[in-house]
Amino acid sequence: MSEPEAKPPVEDLRASDFREGKHLIWIGVCVFLVAAAVLIAIGPRFAPKGLHVKGMPIAETARAQSDGTFAATLDARDGSTWKGFDLLAGRVADAGASDVAFRRTEASAPHGAIDLGATDLATARVPDGAEWLADSGSKASPRSPAFGKWYAYSYTTHLVRPNGHVIAVRCSNGTVAFVRIDGYYCEPDGGGCVTLTWRLAPMS
Repeated sequence: MSEPEAKPPVEDLRASDFREGKHLIWIGVCVFLVAAAVLIAIGPRFAPKGLHVKGMPIAETARAQSDGTFAATLDARDGSTWKGFDLLAGRVADAGASDVAFRRTEASAPHGAIDLGATDLATARVPDGAEWLADSGSKASPRSPAFGKWYAYSYTTHLVRPNGHVIAVRCSNGTVAFVRIDGYYCEPDGGGCVTLTWRLAPMS
């Protein structure tokens, strides 16, 4: 009569289950990373047609709007050069003497700025006691924290979408300009053309 087959200790079974579970987790992580990479790579092919080509013609001089605001579209496509703009004069200015400057999605406001959030441009105001945020970073590569969240980026469509925030920008003479970025795309296509709409108000 043969003896019954010896069963492995419970501890060995648990260790084996643990190793197998860990292996399955690693497989799942790898599958997720591969799927994410594929979505990022092919996402633009499935973007709704027209979204990535719709843009504004470059117009770097202020256009007066019927509601009392101004608008301009700046060519900020050069990733190595800042495009400065004088909000009071309504024209391009040297980046070092401007009220705002753009380099693709990056923004600078050398005299200070405040993110007022998604509010109405016509009624926007600077809250009492609000702190004007100065640019951070180096002199050659300044960044305005107030413009830090002006857009949302989709990793599947690779589109930049303005979030509708109004930014209070302090100009060189103390005037406040309430600025909203309404677009990022050029006509007929391409990114880096920043469309601004702004309203001027005297400093209180």
